Amino acid sequence: MKTCSSLFLWMIIGLTLLAEAPNVRFEKIIPEQEGVRITRFYTMLQDNAGYLWIGTDSGLARYDGYGFKFWRHLAGDPVSLCNDRVLALLLDKEGRLWVGTDKGLACFDPVKRTFTNYKHSPEVENSLSNNHIRSLVLDSRGQVWIGTKGGGLCRYNRAQDNFTTYKSLLDTPGALPSSLVWVMRSSRHYGHTIWGGTPRGFFRFDWKTGEFKTYVEAADKSWNLKDILVRSLYEDKDGVLWIGTGGAGLARFDPVNETFTWFRKENAGDGVFTPIDNYIFSIVQDSQGIIWLATRKGLNWWNLQTNESGLFSHNPQDIDSISHDRVISLFQDRSGLLWAGTFIGGLNKIIPLKFRTHKPDAYSPGAIPGNSVTAFLEDSSGRLWLGTRGGVYVLDNVSGCILKQFVYNPTDPSSLSDNDVKALFRDQKGNIWVGTHRRGLNRYHRGSGSFVRYEAQPGSKHGISYNRVMAFAQGQDDRVWMGTDHGGLNCFDLGTGRFSHFRHEVGNQNSLWNDRILSLYCDREGILWMGVKYWGIEKFDPRQGKWEHFFSQLGEPDEPWSKLRVYSILQTKNRILWFASSKGLIKHNKKLGSWTLYSTREGFPHQEMMGLLEDQEGYIWVSSLGGLSQFNPNSGEICNYRKAQGLQSDFFNANACLKSRGGELFFGGINGYNRFFPANIKKSPFLPRLVITSVINEDDPGTTHLFMDNPRDYTIPPGGHRITLEFAALNYLAPQEHRFSYKLEGRDSHWNSLGKRHSLLLRDLSPGGYKLKVKVCNHEGTWSDRELSMPIRVKSRFLDSPGIAFSILPLLVISLLLWQVVARKRSLIREESDIDFVHVFKKFRISQRESAIILLVMKGMSNREIEDQLFISLKTVKNHLYNIYRKFSVKSRLQLIYKVNKYYKG
Repeated sequence: MKTCSSLFLWMIIGLTLLAEAPNVRFEKIIPEQEGVRITRFYTMLQDNAGYLWIGTDSGLARYDGYGFKFWRHLAGDPVSLCNDRVLALLLDKEGRLWVGTDKGLACFDPVKRTFTNYKHSPEVENSLSNNHIRSLVLDSRGQVWIGTKGGGLCRYNRAQDNFTTYKSLLDTPGALPSSLVWVMRSSRHYGHTIWGGTPRGFFRFDWKTGEFKTYVEAADKSWNLKDILVRSLYEDKDGVLWIGTGGAGLARFDPVNETFTWFRKENAGDGVFTPIDNYIFSIVQDSQGIIWLATRKGLNWWNLQTNESGLFSHNPQDIDSISHDRVISLFQDRSGLLWAGTFIGGLNKIIPLKFRTHKPDAYSPGAIPGNSVTAFLEDSSGRLWLGTRGGVYVLDNVSGCILKQFVYNPTDPSSLSDNDVKALFRDQKGNIWVGTHRRGLNRYHRGSGSFVRYEAQPGSKHGISYNRVMAFAQGQDDRVWMGTDHGGLNCFDLGTGRFSHFRHEVGNQNSLWNDRILSLYCDREGILWMGVKYWGIEKFDPRQGKWEHFFSQLGEPDEPWSKLRVYSILQTKNRILWFASSKGLIKHNKKLGSWTLYSTREGFPHQEMMGLLEDQEGYIWVSSLGGLSQFNPNSGEICNYRKAQGLQSDFFNANACLKSRGGELFFGGINGYNRFFPANIKKSPFLPRLVITSVINEDDPGTTHLFMDNPRDYTIPPGGHRITLEFAALNYLAPQEHRFSYKLEGRDSHWNSLGKRHSLLLRDLSPGGYKLKVKVCNHEGTWSDRELSMPIRVKSRFLDSPGIAFSILPLLVISLLLWQVVARKRSLIREESDIDFVHVFKKFRISQRESAIILLVMKGMSNREIEDQLFISLKTVKNHLYNIYRKFSVKSRLQLIYKVNKYYKG
């Protein structure tokens, strides 16, 4: 036994006093442009359609969640971007994008997709005052204001297409304090106010009166910004202004009382927030009220409600850490997602996690590694016991601190017999039992803190039958039931201290069918249910001594339940039994005698299901080898969660689950465990908006139409036989998990699944009008009710003109008659050949789906074309072809066609 030393306890106490950081992970995004990695991101905004626009040192980028589209300066092209180093972005009320670079200002027309460039010219009156643009802002009237480096402040005059300049007058009251306007923010709380930052303090500008009020030095000299750059500004929801400086720290400014509160790195102590660095590039406050600061040393956060603070910095060993410590920009999109641009580490998406992962040895550096959690138990004191492959941990259920750790000690016979723990159980008398992988059973003695071991002895009738103990159960009496792997069912009588065995008896139908028990459960009627490895489900009534076997209730003829593995069993409040198995989730209604299977076809991420728990609302939580799922047994709705949302991994251990007396759920896996109250796991309210991003004419690959927003309609020109439409759902939390369905009204009567593919190939459409509809399902399994709908018109090559139509009508009638004759002859030939092909396919045991694929291959179709023709995934096409090649003993399409024709002609 291993107990906590006083030093270890003090270490734990100190660790628990540390702030709990926001539960997030960082996803690094580094695009490439012409083979060059883009790593520096200065500024971001989101347009009305939902696209993200990003200013980089390699041009202007648009991001749709799947990829980037870049606009760069092209020498000799007057309507291209004026320079590639984009430092500021602004969207005006007309939807035009203003782009500030270090060599001019550009206005992007989203319809024409061209730029109008503005530059300073000494010969032109009212031109832009300086070409180096540092900041852009839109006032409440819709006027565009430009902060420059060296030219002061400019206002764009739309009617005259020129600029009005406000120049700097140093040390002059009511004037701009500096010619460098580094940052600006338009106030949402104070009328006509624009806040601005310069190297000589910051200012409040009333754009209606044209008056400036400067804040450079405190009256009592307690602070001075004469030579300090105001680098960032942020106005929070209460109208308070947060000021980030280039060396003087962070300030909170109350505009009503005009008072400052300063937070500096050197002023630590007394519970006052201390920034990690005095140089602050950018400031954002999220929906939880947390202030985020971009610094040279990482991403600093400060929870204003709890006064907790901390730092996210780059960790080369952690793929989910921020990509670089020098963070230069922050942005929050409309869904509430935070983005961080770094100096040389690319763009970071800051993903909030629904689940927090706990690792049992996180607070115990000297502990035997055992982060794979295999079992849980809540004792009578409310403490949490964890079974791992490195022993047993006892934790304080509130703080999560380790109170005790039990491990195998070869010199101590009262220690745990084996570190590889398979199951934990507390019986009705409060005894704690530990089942292990190799060395039998352990019963914990609370008084001495030691264990009594029960190990299998050859020939013993009253000892445990086998040393691998997989599961426990107990009814209303003093018998504890144990399932063993290779030793059958064991029963321990708490009164006599003896074991009795129930094992497979050859030729006896009223016995256990197989001795390899994986799971065990006692229902409310006292009936024992168990999962027997490779042999289905067993039912045992201890009172009558009657066994019942379930082998093939759900299996198909070639897949009986003899291959089934059941890892976890649950009886819900309505007395329905559920089994987590290797084939999916099995439902058994004892009253009706019915069995129902739910698997990947119904929306589960993986068919190998490992654990089951019912929450207070009647939902069933299912752990698997594909993550964690919330299942509504009434509606069949499934919500899936993956590692990307905070799970310890996508792989959970068999029956490693617990529902505490307080309703908290625990699930263990290969990299720790997750604990949560189901009521706190909220579905994402933000459903993605669908947009058409581009349309590509596959018959002319150079013809691509790029869209800024959804087109009202689209016309396919004559001869446009293959058109690819690319679309995106502009919710950036987990775009790779979005699933799509489409319907082309005028051709389709039902919805067609695209899976996770966000493109659609339309081919060989007859002339006429259609309406394309697309809908999306987000990463949690919720379908959006906002369908994309776009009319499509396919133009005819000849019949657009009525005169041509009437003139060729007689010719068409004659052609039609000739075509019918030829078609009838071809049909007779095809029918005859199809019969012969059927004979060939039967000879090689080819299925109906495989037959269809072979016929399309013989017509010269590619895998992608077969996918669209049969409405199946590309992966499915490849799998079928693999099986076809194997059955025909060929390795290529040509060999396949040759062999089919050979047997057809033979």
